[in-house]
Amino acid sequence: MLSKEFYEDLERMNIRVYALSTGAQIIGKLLDAHENAIELSNVMELKRVITNVMIGDIHTIMIPFTPYGIGESVIVYRTSIMLESKAAIALKKQYCDALLVNKFADLADALDSTLVVPEDDDILKEDKGFDWSNLKNQYPNRNWNN
Repeated sequence: MLSKEFYEDLERMNIRVYALSTGAQIIGKLLDAHENAIELSNVMELKRVITNVMIGDIHTIMIPFTPYGIGESVIVYRTSIMLESKAAIALKKQYCDALLVNKFADLADALDSTLVVPEDDDILKEDKGFDWSNLKNQYPNRNWNN
């Protein structure tokens, strides 16, 4: 259930859905409209996937339309737009959820790429198998009497 404030925020958002001549369906925040083009931000592509073939369960997922394009503006020329529609509240909510998921994923990737691991960390060394014959020498601090 959406709170009243969240519902009102979603209502105010100028989120649009477009069907392009390429067959792609995109959703994004309309920033500006020009005579020959529109400018969108946070553009996601709508994809339909079958999650249960037996009952024909189909869901819509959203993925970034351009690689690393979340947060960037995109120009779409009107000649490539077949249909345009304001997004319904449920679709706006799904869009916001997809944006959050992608931003968290981008943040995790950024943190992962800046992670510095000591070179002598045994976990990262190539696995050479376990030497069962020399177990006591490999773990000298272990009490082997019990």
